[in-house]
Amino acid sequence: AGVDDFGCFSHFEIEVTLTEQGLDHVEEVGELIFSYLRLVRASEVQSWVLDEMKQLREVKFQFADDKQPYDLVSTLARNLQNFPPSAVLSAPVKLPAPDLAAAAEVLGLLTVDGVRVELV
Repeated sequence: AGVDDFGCFSHFEIEVTLTEQGLDHVEEVGELIFSYLRLVRASEVQSWVLDEMKQLREVKFQFADDKQPYDLVSTLARNLQNFPPSAVLSAPVKLPAPDLAAAAEVLGLLTVDGVRVELV
């Protein structure tokens, strides 16, 4: 599971690998996923979880592998389209201050009404 950023919007993706038998129960798997999301939405967002995510991203930024100069320049040019120059290196990796209300709002959007299912 994860979030991909596409500039003007993002999408949350859950990938499930099914066995042959599991393919006969795709709807049940979907029901279980949305049951879990309902459970998460019903729970209060814990600030320590967001704090921990922020700390992990800080470590990821601090100890990131060096990029090749050409790749770095391309990344910086792309990031300048979305972030102020002062944040162009860190903004794509670091998280802003935890916002419990925003996290709850995003969780509220993860409903069966807004889902797109692909069976590959």
